[in-house]
Amino acid sequence: MTALVTLGESMAVVAADDPGPLAPGKPARVSFAGAEANVAIGVSRLGHSAAWIGRVGADAAGAMIVSGLRAESVDVSRVRTEPALPG
Repeated sequence: MTALVTLGESMAVVAADDPGPLAPGKPARVSFAGAEANVAIGVSRLGHSAAWIGRVGADAAGAMIVSGLRAESVDVSRVRTEPALPG
């Protein structure tokens, strides 16, 4: 049985490596965020089972979110990939 199930949205995040605005060619990192995903990751890191339920786009951002959660041992078996959704 899963100790925690979260339901919500996650989104791709692009952040500049250095202070200042984003600009073409400026170094940046890509990650993901969302309160429910963050809580599921935290609970998993504390040694408890956690699942995240949501929908992601059928694109690189959606794949990054699912693989990132899976890498944190969050159950993503109920995540749905929707071709019509943006990542």
